[in-house]
Amino acid sequence: MLKYLWKNKFLILILILIVTMCPITISLPEQSRTESIITAVGVDKKEDEYEVSIQYVVPQSSGGQENLKISKQKGKTVGEVFEKLNLELGKTLGFAHCRFIAFNEEAGKDSLTKILDYLLRQKTNTNNIVLILTKESAGDLLATANGIDSDLYTFLSNSSNSNEFKEYNDLTTIGDFFRSYFGEGNSLAIYIVNTEKTAGEEGGASPTGGESSASSGSSGSSSTDSAGGETKEQIDNKERIAIIKDGKLLLSLDEEQSNDFVWFNEDVKRIIFQVNDYQDDRLGKVDTMVNIFKRFVRKKAYFDENGNPHMELNIKNYIRTSQIIADSLEQEDYEISQDHFKEDFLKKVEEEAIKKVKKAEQHFKENNYDAIECYETFYKFKNKQLKEYLKTHSKDDFIKQVTFHYNFTFVQGS
Repeated sequence: MLKYLWKNKFLILILILIVTMCPITISLPEQSRTESIITAVGVDKKEDEYEVSIQYVVPQSSGGQENLKISKQKGKTVGEVFEKLNLELGKTLGFAHCRFIAFNEEAGKDSLTKILDYLLRQKTNTNNIVLILTKESAGDLLATANGIDSDLYTFLSNSSNSNEFKEYNDLTTIGDFFRSYFGEGNSLAIYIVNTEKTAGEEGGASPTGGESSASSGSSGSSSTDSAGGETKEQIDNKERIAIIKDGKLLLSLDEEQSNDFVWFNEDVKRIIFQVNDYQDDRLGKVDTMVNIFKRFVRKKAYFDENGNPHMELNIKNYIRTSQIIADSLEQEDYEISQDHFKEDFLKKVEEEAIKKVKKAEQHFKENNYDAIECYETFYKFKNKQLKEYLKTHSKDDFIKQVTFHYNFTFVQGS
């Protein structure tokens, strides 16, 4: 045996590493004993102070389950508040497992760099933490996520990891924010997730506010209103987006504006929209839900002979019908409506799509924000001509000066 080991010196090296490293590894304390495992952060700006809420894991010995607790502190800066939370919990804050950072409108209008600078300087990689805007209170939003399988965490997990659901959403991370902030672009879109109160079931209410805890598996927090009834906080996600420009919140889009804007996003592969008042030979006038289940967007930037910038978008869409809204349908209608469309119906779909992108174009030109990477596309592919153009034109108004062209192709699919 010894002769065999001596001939295989690589095995000797492995044995030496095992003997020297195992005692050290075994003696190391558990991560949760020395570090607070943060899953989410909420930042609210109230007058001249920041109120920061952190949601962190509290391991439970029985059944191997985990609770999520919330602690919050106030201070003049976000970094100051994080240090207060370090002292309160008696542990360092660990952001390696942090899923999202939510902030309210007042905090966003101040400056996101003031919120994110502390996190960017941590040893752990925080670039993949998702950014979320909430209208009222970021702390209240955290309170709805009582467990790691709550609605909010499920939405984030599916939108980031699920092969199907992530194609509906394009979540913005800290890394995306700083690439935009320090890059050639100065605008980006982030998701808005709000909270809403709903009537809960009868029963005892659980306290909220200050520091709270909740068992894993619940999808919202409950409290008692002034009338004695129980209300329940839950997430209100209408897939709205907000625009960040120069590191600050510029404006929030409503639901229709958000749905129009998403057509410019190359990473969103699935879109569902409605085509109204289509005149069908068999059914008469009907409304139809159209499901784009796969799409490809190609952008082409160029300058014309007069030196004016143009952006051409070629968008290929694979479609099927999700629903035909009619008083009655026969078997033949179900057989043909999924993937065999008449030319006039495809023309109607194209008209509706063009209407949506032109409304989005009008909005971002009127409000002067470039969250579609228009300037970056010219900078990358037409750099020399762009520099010449900017000698006589303003970069800040570049998106207003670009002429857009849209070429849609709709392919029938099943």
